[in-house]
Amino acid sequence: LCDRRQRQMCIRDSINLVNVLFPEIVCLGGGISNADDDLLLNPLRELVHRGSFDKDHLPRIERASLGNDAGVVGAAMLCNMF
Repeated sequence: LCDRRQRQMCIRDSINLVNVLFPEIVCLGGGISNADDDLLLNPLRELVHRGSFDKDHLPRIERASLGNDAGVVGAAMLCNMF
């Protein structure tokens, strides 16, 4: 991520999604998946877990295995469906 404000927005939005959707896992793909763990993933995990309403069922927060190619692979798969 480019700056502190964007990182804060990502964390805030992730907390909101976790509290609305209650997912088992949050998977980060695309360009954001290239961020160092110390810059994004570790603070994101800590703050999402702290801000989560359901402390008994905290989601895993992981990097997509396809990394920056996740969106392209997903789009290609959608094209094959139709």
